[in-house]
Amino acid sequence: MPQWPSLNALHTFLMVCRHLSMKRAARELRVTPAAVSQQVRLLEEHFGFTLVRRTPRGVQPTERAQRLLPELSKAFDSIERVVDAAQQLEQSQLRVAVAPAFAAAYLASKLGEFTRNHNGIEVSLLADSRIVDYAEQDIDIGVRYGRGHYTGLAAERLMADAVFPVSAPKLAARRAGRSNDELPLLHDDSLAFDGSFPTWATWFSETTRCHPKPTAGPRFNTAHDAIAAAIAGDGMLLARRSLVRTHLATGRLQRTSADELTVPHGFFVVYRPSSRDRSNLHAFRDWLHDSFGDTRKD
Repeated sequence: MPQWPSLNALHTFLMVCRHLSMKRAARELRVTPAAVSQQVRLLEEHFGFTLVRRTPRGVQPTERAQRLLPELSKAFDSIERVVDAAQQLEQSQLRVAVAPAFAAAYLASKLGEFTRNHNGIEVSLLADSRIVDYAEQDIDIGVRYGRGHYTGLAAERLMADAVFPVSAPKLAARRAGRSNDELPLLHDDSLAFDGSFPTWATWFSETTRCHPKPTAGPRFNTAHDAIAAAIAGDGMLLARRSLVRTHLATGRLQRTSADELTVPHGFFVVYRPSSRDRSNLHAFRDWLHDSFGDTRKD
């Protein structure tokens, strides 16, 4: 297989021939004239013949060089089209990873709004409760629930959080005359791996309340299913504010206590630092903050 000259040398030679000047080629390439001259000399050494001559009228390509120029120019035009297409593809596609609970509570009903207003951006959504390797799976941006410390990722707080008990209004109506502390309990075990996250036992301990069966009741491994059970009136749920605020606003759920426990957890917008300057990432990040963030304008 023949040894190829460097693309940098070929491109430099092409610029010299287009401008008929080492200085003007250097200005366009943002290098020194000496660097341009060196690249042309290396290319001449590779080919074994002279490519340009200096004349009183400037730099002139030799007859052999003139025979190379048309095809060389076509080749670099093709490369430029490929690079432009790749950049357009990068700006049009956005791979987004989110926690399933966030997808269910927010994105499922609102993502269409983003795509309608940004019709040049194609969003591929991955909702996965497992830890996603952004580099390995080529994820551009996402929303994670936690404390905001993620190796290799930039993180911006989207929502702070707290927990408090909620139930469906119809449950309270059905059990009129009975204390909230006697309502059947629902258990969201989606964060059971984090021993610091409040449970019903934590709630009753820190609020000095009691319950006849604090560990009894259905258990759910996803927050979405636990919330659905609460909306159905199956029991009282110790819920994350970040996940039930829409249901509280619509009246599908109601708080059963004014007390709440703050937590250091929350939803964070995360992205790879290498993608920081992409315009489509900026658009999606800003939309997340404007639509769902704690500082949004309602």
